[in-house]
Amino acid sequence: MTRSRLLSVLLALSAFVALPGCSQTPDEPAVSERYVDIELHLEPARDASSGSDVRTWTTDDGRTRHLRHVDTIPGAEIRSIRAEIVGGHPAVVFALAAPGAKRIEAVTDGQVGRTLGLVANDRLLLAATIAGPFSDRFQVATATLEDAERLRRSLVVSDDR
Repeated sequence: MTRSRLLSVLLALSAFVALPGCSQTPDEPAVSERYVDIELHLEPARDASSGSDVRTWTTDDGRTRHLRHVDTIPGAEIRSIRAEIVGGHPAVVFALAAPGAKRIEAVTDGQVGRTLGLVANDRLLLAATIAGPFSDRFQVATATLEDAERLRRSLVVSDDR
């Protein structure tokens, strides 16, 4: 094989090896992240008595929420959590695997207008009003994109935890 032919073959091989890295779409995270478990806490029904399973939480802005733990989505059932602008507003966008989607749909179905709290590491991260049943993809509005990114980072498993 001539030297120029060998060089052509090597260049073609290097381009072929580099192609898989080019197939990543912008929606995919560059690095696979692992997420903490997210506890789902629901506001008790107005006509329900406050049982011992209702816990009082204080939000970052000083509001008090009374919420009851109803389920937990294991971090392994979370596909991605992204901070994005959705419809012109900052939000945290969650994508769940099928088991996690079934869990959150079961918790939020029929609960429009009630508060859903997301808790991780024994901290209430947010308390949102349910606008409709959640599924494999849902979003939670935040005040700023920085708030959305801060929330996203708080759900990523870090090596120092």
